[in-house]
Amino acid sequence: MNPEDQRLNLVELVKKQLAGGVLAKLPELLGTNQTTANTAATAAVPMLLAALGSTASSRDGARNIQSTLNGLDTRALDNIPQSLSRGGTSLLDMGTSLLGSLFGSGMISSLSGILSRFAGIDSGKSSSLLSLLTPIVLGILKNRTQGMGADGLARLLENQKPNIVNAIPSGISSALEGVQGMGGVADWARGTAGSAYQAGRVAMSEAAGTARASAAAGASALRWVWPALAVLIVVGLLWWWSSNMRVPEQTATATQTASLTGQVNDFFLSATNTFAGIKDAASAEAAVPKLHELSTRLDAMRVAMDQLPADARARLVALVKDFNAKLMPTIDSVVAMPAVGDTIKPLIDELRRKLNGMVTV
Repeated sequence: MNPEDQRLNLVELVKKQLAGGVLAKLPELLGTNQTTANTAATAAVPMLLAALGSTASSRDGARNIQSTLNGLDTRALDNIPQSLSRGGTSLLDMGTSLLGSLFGSGMISSLSGILSRFAGIDSGKSSSLLSLLTPIVLGILKNRTQGMGADGLARLLENQKPNIVNAIPSGISSALEGVQGMGGVADWARGTAGSAYQAGRVAMSEAAGTARASAAAGASALRWVWPALAVLIVVGLLWWWSSNMRVPEQTATATQTASLTGQVNDFFLSATNTFAGIKDAASAEAAVPKLHELSTRLDAMRVAMDQLPADARARLVALVKDFNAKLMPTIDSVVAMPAVGDTIKPLIDELRRKLNGMVTV
């Protein structure tokens, strides 16, 4: 890998492109606020790059991507904010076509669903976001792979693994493993961690080799080389053992955190839809079973969150707190409805109490 490739970070390049006025247009496109739009875009970029990397891992996949890049008209990307100001229809149509040519409909649907649950946006809006971002990502990729061919493209994406994996939110990584054609994302993460571990082993080996060379230079050196070498070996073995112990623990925590993040997203999406559907006394009565179910789900999530390490639990608490703040106005409007609030107020009070308990763990 040449020095320029080592410095290259595709994720950051795409983010810089989005910062040029694109992000400011996303809330209108997605029908949400700027914070949620930023969250969705930040997750969508590495998701798309991971999908491209997984596809490029096969020769046919790399050739298909290269063929798509060859036919990409980058003139349409010259002024994206202006295009979005006019509704962005041409850009969205372009992205939808590109997605269809690169990935199967099943993968596109799965990616859209994962992004929807993670960011708390409608699945149709998450599909639009992926369609919008695809031409931007491909435009940057085309610019960086001129003259490389399919093999060079595959190598570039392979070398970008650490950057892509590090940019994927923890709540998404595990979900991507279940997407057909993207099971390799988990291998990417393990490979990145393994590379760092291997680098440590190589460094330790080189240090030991240097010590042996010094010992060979003269018998007098033995008085300090061998004790130093013994200490080095002991420290190295302890580091190796602790690393092997930590990796499974970290993997298990990441998997559990990702699962809970998905459950939190699903819970608040379901809760929002349930309360939005309450319009009168009849619909309030019909919602009672669903409210009981939501309460039970909260109990299960609370127990699971209590088992997480403090840092992982804190991230989930922040997520619950954010979603809870958005949900409360909807609940308040339901309670204020004549002949509705009294019907379901005890259940709503119970949900409030449990949610408040979760954000103070």
